[in-house]
Amino acid sequence: MAGNGRKYLPTLRFIMRTLLLSLLTLLGTRAVVAQDYSTDALERRAVRLGVLATAIPVVAGTVLVVTSQDDGPPILIAEIGLVFGPALGYTEAGLSGRGWRAAGLRAGLAFASLMGAVAICWDCTADQERTAWMVLIGGNVLVATSAIYDLARLPHNIRRHEAQRRIGIAPFYRPGEQRVGLLAQVSF
Repeated sequence: MAGNGRKYLPTLRFIMRTLLLSLLTLLGTRAVVAQDYSTDALERRAVRLGVLATAIPVVAGTVLVVTSQDDGPPILIAEIGLVFGPALGYTEAGLSGRGWRAAGLRAGLAFASLMGAVAICWDCTADQERTAWMVLIGGNVLVATSAIYDLARLPHNIRRHEAQRRIGIAPFYRPGEQRVGLLAQVSF
């Protein structure tokens, strides 16, 4: 069975390279055509980019783990998608600070779970190895949950950010100072 799957490796490598090249092309270019700058269009673009930047590496890493029987680099590809994918959606929406802070937290959580697993199973028995895998899997479940949460909250955060951008002019009256006038407010 294992030898049977190996004959498909060149095809899968070609598919993964094509997907990676497509992702890099998607991330590195902008549409030259006129874009709709409404909040709805911004939400759609940001969510699409965030989901694609998360899903493509996760699917590629999962397929490589299943087909190659190697846990190292393919898992790292999936982890990169989970950590940095949602941040690209936030960057597209103009909320790069929020996106990269969350990516830093996810990276720290992934690193901490890896170091915890290594600390548990430096020179380990079967029980310790099982515990180390549980720590690693638990940390990665938290990373995936955080990525899903960030992607789900992306439209809400865009709308909230857009609502904060406003220019307002309002009349004011200060009874203690006996003053009347106009108050201008610009929010970003």
